[in-house]
Amino acid sequence: LGRISDSALPTYYHFCDLFCLPSIYRSEMSGVVQLEAMAMGKPVVSSLIKRSGVNLVNIDGETGIVVEAKNSKAIANACTKLLDDSKLYNKMCRNSVKTVKAKYSKDKVIKQLVSIYKDLLSQKNV
Repeated sequence: LGRISDSALPTYYHFCDLFCLPSIYRSEMSGVVQLEAMAMGKPVVSSLIKRSGVNLVNIDGETGIVVEAKNSKAIANACTKLLDDSKLYNKMCRNSVKTVKAKYSKDKVIKQLVSIYKDLLSQKNV
């Protein structure tokens, strides 16, 4: 597909059935694209990337499925599992939206950042 404009992105998420993030590098950091897909109610299939925030976003068994990195068969099996099991799929769709609202809403993130900065500033003054 190439580069998709920000304005067109919600349409692509709307029409997809699930979101797959097969990244293998820590440089991915948090996989914000996972949050975008989850906010649109899509379950996620992602790779386990040690010491990466990707693993914090997609909760295995709740919002999607996390598989071993560099394992294309595991990725395919996870996608097939979600698409073949409507009960599991629907549960993860609901959980994706709930998780984004509960953990990653603008207000929640702002509060977390303010708390982090307050902690850092108080440590500096010690």
